[in-house]
Amino acid sequence: MATSAAQLATILTHIAQKHDLDEKKLLTLLDADGLLPAKLKPKEAKSKTVSLFASKAAEEFASVSGFAAEGREGSGRDGKFTLADIKKIVESPKKEKLNVSPTALVYANENGIDLSKITGSGKEGRILLDDVKTKAEKKDKLNISPKALEMAKDVKMKEKEIAKVKGTGKDGKILQSDMKDYIDKNFESQSEGENSDSD
Repeated sequence: MATSAAQLATILTHIAQKHDLDEKKLLTLLDADGLLPAKLKPKEAKSKTVSLFASKAAEEFASVSGFAAEGREGSGRDGKFTLADIKKIVESPKKEKLNVSPTALVYANENGIDLSKITGSGKEGRILLDDVKTKAEKKDKLNISPKALEMAKDVKMKEKEIAKVKGTGKDGKILQSDMKDYIDKNFESQSEGENSDSD
């Protein structure tokens, strides 16, 4: 007479209770020795992987675009990432972190200097205080528009004289109109002489 799986399960439960054994451990031991029928083998809990993505399309796009969640949360149900979320994150411009020393950063902020336009001379291109000061000195030399500078060169003005021109542009920048006024007031005789020569 063959014992059914149900009868065997009842027998094993009875043995476990009578001898104060853990039934799961008993089944595991019998299974390890190959003495347990397939119907009584302990069922392995299927580990359900929770996806970060709201759809298969979003998951596929994320894998080909190099998307990384990086502590963000999607706008989909339970914080899952939708296709639109991933596209927005992947296509947004990346902010580059500047390699700048703290003192250089403070100096640049105090003097209104754009660090993105400075090439650092430190290790791995680090922007140092000297780099920022050099940029500040260049900025202080002449704050003039290219057209105004061209006008100054046409009348052979020296840098010292250009610096005397009062600029009306942003941060005192010398504009073309400022240079024209200065030239008209200070180079009248020169321009009148040129006009008389052409008659």
